[in-house]
Amino acid sequence: MTKEEKEKRKLEKQKIKEEKKAQKLARREERRIAKLKKKGLYTEPEPHKEEPQEEEVVEEVQEQVEEAPQEEPEKEEESAQEPVEETEEKQVQKKRKAPKQYHVSLRVDNKWQLKFGGSSKALKLFDTQKEAIEYAKPLAAKQKAALVIHRTDGKIRKQDYTKK
Repeated sequence: MTKEEKEKRKLEKQKIKEEKKAQKLARREERRIAKLKKKGLYTEPEPHKEEPQEEEVVEEVQEQVEEAPQEEPEKEEESAQEPVEETEEKQVQKKRKAPKQYHVSLRVDNKWQLKFGGSSKALKLFDTQKEAIEYAKPLAAKQKAALVIHRTDGKIRKQDYTKK
């Protein structure tokens, strides 16, 4: 076999692998959608709105450039870029500021659960609220997180925001 033939075979094998992966992903997505439909949670995606064609956008931009003096667009571009960067920085800061919280709450099966804030999965289950709180306090202190204790009706009984 020549090098060219080996390369062709290698490329063919790669294409076959990629096709199999694509088929596998498609089957997985079909199963996921079927499950959602069965539960009644699936909604058809909205059709994608068509974007204006590049030619139209280019013509509009050229008209604006011809009408405006050279110095003003540069200032507009600079001012337009700064707020975008600031908003990105603010978003990053907001993500960092989000406090860590552990929640102790009652489940439907009358077990007390310990959950991390924003999570749907329970970290651990307990028979009594007291056991759950005793377990959660040192964990929250170690993680420098807040502890939120809920009543049996789901309302917040106590929020411990002290970070130790």
